Amino acid sequence: MHPLHGVLVYGPGFSDRGNRYTTPRMNFSGSADRACFGWWLIELDAAKRTWAAGGCRTIRVLTAWPGLRLRRQNSINVYKVKLMAKILVLYHSNSGNTQRMAQLVAEGAGLVAGSEVRLRDISEADHTDLAWCDGIAVGSPTNYGSVSWQMKKWWDEQPIENWGQRDGKIGCVFSSAGAWGGGQEWTCLALLSILMNYGFLVFGLTDYTGIKFSAHYGAIVAGAPREEKEQQACRRLGQRLAEWATTMIDGKAESHPLKQSYDRFGDLGK
Repeated sequence: MHPLHGVLVYGPGFSDRGNRYTTPRMNFSGSADRACFGWWLIELDAAKRTWAAGGCRTIRVLTAWPGLRLRRQNSINVYKVKLMAKILVLYHSNSGNTQRMAQLVAEGAGLVAGSEVRLRDISEADHTDLAWCDGIAVGSPTNYGSVSWQMKKWWDEQPIENWGQRDGKIGCVFSSAGAWGGGQEWTCLALLSILMNYGFLVFGLTDYTGIKFSAHYGAIVAGAPREEKEQQACRRLGQRLAEWATTMIDGKAESHPLKQSYDRFGDLGK
């Protein structure tokens, strides 16, 4: 069974004994995906990545499994432990402008309930961060019209044995340049190409966050994101990433962008 270490799953009569959560009289039967202990049940719903515990007799805890939330259904004493969508915001920044964009993207991703956000500079990130995430936002400064060599080098040095192991994760991008027309969208397209080569599913942003301002290919700014429309574009990109991750990977249909009530097109056509 999948591990539940660090998550207290309590039902009537539960006690915490180190790495076990127990009640008296254990009657085990089941398989790798389901274990029935007497009248208690633990079941993993693979499609929704949800543990539903009807108060188990014993849960054998194996290793750490971060990103879990506990929810109680009081009427029937059923506990659900939900795995949150894991969002990685990966960036390289020369002057701090792309870093500020990354912070805003992470802020936006955090607006979606049930998301866990990890903000990483490439100097502190490695291949385990790619394995960890469900969705990724990649940001690079635009240097001479393209991706910074540091960001390209980071991807070039990913272990070859991990090739083909990232398929199906969700991806998007962002970039800052010294001026408008400095090649930000070229950089975004290059970053999207990298993600597609790794099997990520990438998306465009149809929303407008200001008059004649959108992040169709990714969030872009000239210099630092100072104006509200620029900051909101970064937040919206992260929010959309988390919405797609929770919808497509965690199976939460209510997170689909078309089911949200916030204004998406108020500035369209102005």
